Amino acid sequence: MPEIHLAYTSRSKHATSAKDLDALARQSSNNNDALGITGILLYGEGRFLQLLEGEEEAVKDLYYNKIVNDPRHEDCHVLITAPCGFHLFREWSMGRLYLQQSIASIEAAWDTLSSEIMRQNPDLQLALDPSVTCLNDFMLYCIASIRQKQSGVVDQAVVHYPSLAG
Repeated sequence: MPEIHLAYTSRSKHATSAKDLDALARQSSNNNDALGITGILLYGEGRFLQLLEGEEEAVKDLYYNKIVNDPRHEDCHVLITAPCGFHLFREWSMGRLYLQQSIASIEAAWDTLSSEIMRQNPDLQLALDPSVTCLNDFMLYCIASIRQKQSGVVDQAVVHYPSLAG
């Protein structure tokens, strides 16, 4: 059975704390272990982005039959579905990053995440992987959204990612 990466974004229905995200990731981790799914869950600026990796049937079943119907979020949109020859997060049944309300913390989170991806996948070219690009774009969206709030000026990066800004 072919393996895929599926990345989606959604809007949180309620304020989500780091503690809430940890609990959600622990629950996801337990479920994903049994399904052979790995990945990462990001939360920032009221939005989730999750990258799931695993057998196509299991990943799509999880997304379309469970995640889409989860009452904690709404406006689910698939950003990418792509074949994967390897798991970016093969050591994580569900990693997580809570992107706090500062640009410096988001930049530090990206440094940590990209270092971990490279540690787990030393031959990967980060700039060429569409799933990594999707993760990076989400972090750029969070940074642009913070800048927009701080300045009151519309940041073109937020406009550029309408599936995230929606």
